[in-house]
Amino acid sequence: HHIPSPREKTANIQKLMHAFSQKHGIKLYDGEGICHQLIPEQGHVRPGDLIIGSDSHTCTYGALNAFSTGLGPTDTGIVLATGTTWLKVPQTIKINLTGKLPLGVYSKDLILYIIKDMGIDGAAYQAIEFTGTAIDDLSIEGRFTTCNMAVEMEAKCGLMKADSKAIRWIKEHRSGSDYFSSVEPDKDANYSAVKSYDISKLEPQVAKPHSVNNVTSITNVAGTKVDQAIIGTCTNGRIEDLRIAAR
Repeated sequence: HHIPSPREKTANIQKLMHAFSQKHGIKLYDGEGICHQLIPEQGHVRPGDLIIGSDSHTCTYGALNAFSTGLGPTDTGIVLATGTTWLKVPQTIKINLTGKLPLGVYSKDLILYIIKDMGIDGAAYQAIEFTGTAIDDLSIEGRFTTCNMAVEMEAKCGLMKADSKAIRWIKEHRSGSDYFSSVEPDKDANYSAVKSYDISKLEPQVAKPHSVNNVTSITNVAGTKVDQAIIGTCTNGRIEDLRIAAR
């Protein structure tokens, strides 16, 4: 998130990363983009993988059926040193999404609406299983956006099944054929909660200061002056978003 480095402390951390990568022969994606775009696009995510990272939005990769979650720097360092970690198996909240997104409404609006409803701690240390026909219709980029923000409800991870669309995307971004099978819920799976949303009448959503769940429909803030806009961050900023903006 800091390229070029805005302060001396960050520059020193990046210098350490360069030296560590060279010493241990680790591939370093130097200035190529935000990790949550690069990691799946470079073919490092498979269905059924367990992925941990030192950033809370590591949950992004659940869009490709990987159990991915963020850990603190100390825990991440222990994983690097030992190859092991300890995780409590979370309960699961099932979120079923039906209907089709209206014109001009996107996955970011969808997940903001869910966060507004569930709250910033509505899924604390629980997995969220996103399912339903609306998820099937989402592009892979849209699925990344949805899973990326599961952590904004304090979820341990956000998960989707690896359908044919996901497998095709993985094959386009990963050489070889060592793909795992999609991890599916048991037929008699128990859920801590089941939520259902019909998104067919969803409007564009706006998250207002100073909390991600301070969300309202765009009609309620119509006429508000916009001073700055950015298309980016680890939630969006993919080619699909740039194409939408260009249109």
